[in-house]
Amino acid sequence: MINQIDYTDIQHLKRVVWNQKYTHVALLCKKTVYILNKNFNLLTTINEQFKVSSAVWNTDGVLTYTTKTHLKYALVNGDQGIIKSLET
Repeated sequence: MINQIDYTDIQHLKRVVWNQKYTHVALLCKKTVYILNKNFNLLTTINEQFKVSSAVWNTDGVLTYTTKTHLKYALVNGDQGIIKSLET
């Protein structure tokens, strides 16, 4: 549920990104990404070392997001990884 999210992170909420079917939502906080379903049940939490810049869902349900140093992906089941390192 949404009450599982750290209140201090919500204070730093930057963006809310829904997927195309409105079945999943990503909450982008300063250094954390929360992925929830449409009923606002928390599916996964991703903690980053650097600030999260932006994110977009693709049609296959993969969240692609950027930090200062990487282009990354995240799946609703919690799998995540680096797509590419970015030049700083």
